[in-house]
Amino acid sequence: MSWLHGPSGTGKSVIAYTLASRCRQNNILAGSFFFSRRHANCRHARSLVFALAYQLGRSQPQAKKKIIEALDSDPGIISPSRDLREQFARLLIEPLEAVNWHSPSRVFVIDAIDQC
Repeated sequence: MSWLHGPSGTGKSVIAYTLASRCRQNNILAGSFFFSRRHANCRHARSLVFALAYQLGRSQPQAKKKIIEALDSDPGIISPSRDLREQFARLLIEPLEAVNWHSPSRVFVIDAIDQC
């Protein structure tokens, strides 16, 4: 894990976007999410979980299977009233654990987490 921090306006988001673009070009991007106070659907951690689960499922068939199993067995897992930790575990952690990872590693890029 790498953590980029610094004062507002110093280019952290540009670096994160560039990193995500390069990872996508090299086929190692597992998912990305850019928090934003300006966009309602990019303000909440729940949106992060759903977006990363969707992207992970698209890029990793083993994870996709686990995500579909979670949704089939408990459709309410995506309800806003559900515990975020449970959603994170069922839709991200368990699918990530199901993947038989080989080189190269996959990367998640998350920007402006302090905005949520």
